[in-house]
Amino acid sequence: MRFFYLLIFLNTLVFSALAQKNTRGKVVDQDENPIPFVKVQEPETGNVCYTNDQGEFVLNYFESDSKLTFTTSGYDTLRLALPYDKYTTVFMSAKENTNPYHMGFMVGFLDFKNKNKNKNLENMTYFLGESDINRQLQMLPGIEQGSEGYSNLFVRGGEVDQNLMLYNGTPIYNSNHIFGLSSVFHQRSIANTGISRGISSAKYGGRLSSTISLESSKTGNYSGVKGELEITPINAGIYIESIKKDLSYFTLSARRSWIDLLIPAESRQQSVNANIYDYQIGYGKYLKNGDKLD
Repeated sequence: MRFFYLLIFLNTLVFSALAQKNTRGKVVDQDENPIPFVKVQEPETGNVCYTNDQGEFVLNYFESDSKLTFTTSGYDTLRLALPYDKYTTVFMSAKENTNPYHMGFMVGFLDFKNKNKNKNLENMTYFLGESDINRQLQMLPGIEQGSEGYSNLFVRGGEVDQNLMLYNGTPIYNSNHIFGLSSVFHQRSIANTGISRGISSAKYGGRLSSTISLESSKTGNYSGVKGELEITPINAGIYIESIKKDLSYFTLSARRSWIDLLIPAESRQQSVNANIYDYQIGYGKYLKNGDKLD
């Protein structure tokens, strides 16, 4: 008799597992750049999941006849019915009347995450005409700048060297020029910025104050080349982007100070060389088996 009841119980579990459905996909903006930390919810059942850093999500216990709600800061709320057991790409549109810094945040258990779309970074007030991602982060609560005009970050009372900064997953050990006067990143080369204060994910580790993740633009819904040349009171910079949709991409950003070039060469050799420069080069290719090389 016990064996009979056990058999019925196991069959119930099997049928329940077979009845479970899920829907999965990827959330992107109009330029096909992934949007992380989007809340995907099924209002009828209350099921909730969030997109990862690549904009991908999987929602289990999905009812095929219900609509999903996609919400995140800086984008219009979207309600959409998706098929189950199929991979779907979802496009979200940015809000027209959002704040000029495109800043939003999520607060979770023992964790603070900030998601920042840098579309209008060039419109914010900046020092000596130089737009700076670090100064944008200084506007968030709990982050202080230290000396006026410098881009150093002091998070949760920590020091500058207690912040872990990643550029496309690679640790950056010196993120500033001239002791914090300017960051080493060209603002056009940064597409998304995420910051975690306090307890960060175990995959990072190593620093106490915060983890800052910078991501460059790697995708686009077009094929072509575009660029930008800028001159500020302290630097001259160039940004070039070449994208072949669904095939490959190439980005180049470079900056160099130009004031030191006004000083005669003889004087430069006798004094301290004060020039600064930085550059970032990115290349990626989509492989035939669906993998991607960055």
